[in-house]
Amino acid sequence: MVGNKRLHLIALMLMGCLLSASLHAAHENGEVLTPVNLRLVWKHQFQFAGYYMAKEKGFYHQHNLDVAIHEIDHAVNNLEAVTSGAADFAVGRSSLVIDRVRGADVVALMTAFQRSPFMLLTRANRGIDEPADLAGKRVMITQDAKKSGELIAMLIKAGLDARDYIQQKHSFNVEDLIQGRTDAMASYVSNEPFRLIQQGIPFKILHPSDFGFEMYSDILYTSGRLLAEKPELVQRFYLATLQGWQYAFANIAETIAVIREHYNSQTRSVEALTYEAQELKKLAFDKNNNFGTLLSERFQAMAQIYLITGALDRAPDLLGFIYQPPADH
Repeated sequence: MVGNKRLHLIALMLMGCLLSASLHAAHENGEVLTPVNLRLVWKHQFQFAGYYMAKEKGFYHQHNLDVAIHEIDHAVNNLEAVTSGAADFAVGRSSLVIDRVRGADVVALMTAFQRSPFMLLTRANRGIDEPADLAGKRVMITQDAKKSGELIAMLIKAGLDARDYIQQKHSFNVEDLIQGRTDAMASYVSNEPFRLIQQGIPFKILHPSDFGFEMYSDILYTSGRLLAEKPELVQRFYLATLQGWQYAFANIAETIAVIREHYNSQTRSVEALTYEAQELKKLAFDKNNNFGTLLSERFQAMAQIYLITGALDRAPDLLGFIYQPPADH
């Protein structure tokens, strides 16, 4: 499998070199790069490393693209930006399948993570070893089934609904867990546990995938309109982004240095970014060690989770939802 991954990466690199050579003459003739806007689903961190490295290592440039990467802006609705044409691409949550069912003109290109980093974090030795143990406990989780679908489904499977635990407004501050102001909080495996490790605090992770609920996470998408009107642009962005992600995970230390220099709005330390990178790498590749894989059967399974939580009232029609790159890519 390692060999397959290496061959895939080599193929991508060779294609990038060939395309770069073919584009060089165009650049010499004064043609400008195509401007592209990408909107992220959160603040800059290793979670989006593939996009940074595709830009910084010149993969987007080689594909004749000038990509602007925008971290989350709560005043901007990424879905509306993409479907209106204000943005070309965005990174979305697993709930993108809900948007599709509700009529959004979106096409999923790839996923950064085969398993979602989203989970419930608790302190160890507090008697919370299974989701059912949260009965009567304080939990920082939103009841928005789009944002917390797999967590809510995990609790429902354990026999708990919102009346069975004390829902708290999420502070996004792990100190509330450390100081005992909450018993469990929705967190990312790649972020909050690092703070607990730093302070020597044992913890427990309740991950939906351990209870039968697996979700894609950080899905790169575009609009069906852009794909129809500019298929070559979408293909170029897709190929360069794959190169960026492969490079980022193969060169973690270099990638962290790039993030620290150009994309560190959260002022994260090398240690925090390293922990994040290592944890996310565990979630990024499919069973064949390929990156970005999207399967319709997984989306159908994800839709079942949203049917359980009530976010969907019917199964999705996925025709045209998953991007099919040209066979010779």
